[in-house]
Amino acid sequence: MLIDDGLRINAVLVGDGKLLEVYKAECKDYQSISFLGRLDNPLPVMRACDLIVVPSMADSCPNTVMEALYNETPVIGTKSGGIPEILNDEMALFENNANSLAEKIVELSHKGNLLKLKEKQKTRKAELTFEWSEKIYQHLGLS
Repeated sequence: MLIDDGLRINAVLVGDGKLLEVYKAECKDYQSISFLGRLDNPLPVMRACDLIVVPSMADSCPNTVMEALYNETPVIGTKSGGIPEILNDEMALFENNANSLAEKIVELSHKGNLLKLKEKQKTRKAELTFEWSEKIYQHLGLS
């Protein structure tokens, strides 16, 4: 585990699932890991983070990724579902396994890499931002 290797990490896990109790038990000795469970409004927690990790096995259009981009909180996710298409950047993607995630976190912990990712994702946010009415008019050939 990265914490055992000396990497200073405060991990906040949001959400629920079948394995939540297993994860809590496995991490009970780590003071820097906390489990918040399912939240009605996770945005304040997201805004307070340095990095959002989305380890989805399959998700066509994950809200978490879109919300992180919107709030300009750097986000990384698995190479599955719609995540690669949304993030559109190898720097923000990892394979769906613990080793790949650990390597990505170590990579981003090096000086300047997290800031570089944040800047790239500001650009991606701009690419994904549009006005629905404009797009409808374009689609109908009215603009």
